[in-house]
Amino acid sequence: MPGADPDRAEECAREAVSAPVRDGSVGLTFTEDALKAVAHKAIARKTGARGLRSIMEGILLETMFDLPGLEGVEEIVVNAEVVEGNAKPLFIYAERKDDKRTGA
Repeated sequence: MPGADPDRAEECAREAVSAPVRDGSVGLTFTEDALKAVAHKAIARKTGARGLRSIMEGILLETMFDLPGLEGVEEIVVNAEVVEGNAKPLFIYAERKDDKRTGA
């Protein structure tokens, strides 16, 4: 894809993935290396911004199915290893009020 702009692809990646979690109480974070990996994947597929949705769905499909059954997930973090299929996203859980330890 001649003249492909990785920075624009990264921006589109952010926009494409924020929609599914925008209305929920779970945050979604893509590390800078993850955004670059997504952008490079889109460029390699010659799909550009239009193909980002498909790429993001591929990355997050299992997570989106698992998430409703998980309690207390506050944030999902995706890095380049996740984008490349070598790892699963990191789930960050909220601290439960009954788990707080008090000092003596």
